[in-house]
Amino acid sequence: MREKSRKLYGFMKSGAGEALSFIFAAPCMILVFVLLVAIIQTGLVKERLEYISYDACRKAVVQDTYDKGLKAAQKCVAADFPTSNIKYVAGSENVRIYISGLKAEPERYSKKDKQAWKKGTYVQCIVSAKINPVFAFMKKERSSSVIMMIENPAEGTGGYPWFDYYRR
Repeated sequence: MREKSRKLYGFMKSGAGEALSFIFAAPCMILVFVLLVAIIQTGLVKERLEYISYDACRKAVVQDTYDKGLKAAQKCVAADFPTSNIKYVAGSENVRIYISGLKAEPERYSKKDKQAWKKGTYVQCIVSAKINPVFAFMKKERSSSVIMMIENPAEGTGGYPWFDYYRR
């Protein structure tokens, strides 16, 4: 036994202890590095989602009706997500538009509720999607919301030519 401990002591004294400590420390350093990459990725995804939600809401608020606004926002999101560098679950992107002052969920808006879509009313546009991050435990639905005022021209004013660009 004493002979084995002398061999181990000689082995450690020759610098092998540093190699063993590196073997134990390397996985910890790699884990910290991957966590750092995951945090950076989450920040970049959030920034891109904010841009997409702003763009979708911008396209929606210049439309004449709630249904046209929702379709324009969905079309914008469907076009923006594939071109962005976000790794997401295909088909998980979702757009919801809430009209201020209404307590119902957007899916349950009645025809009367949708008539609240008029110039000067505030809307909240929420864009969400399931994101595939570096770490599986960070996988969840991320969302971003924007509040804007409806800017479609008032009826009977003849319209504004600069809104025609956004209606395409």
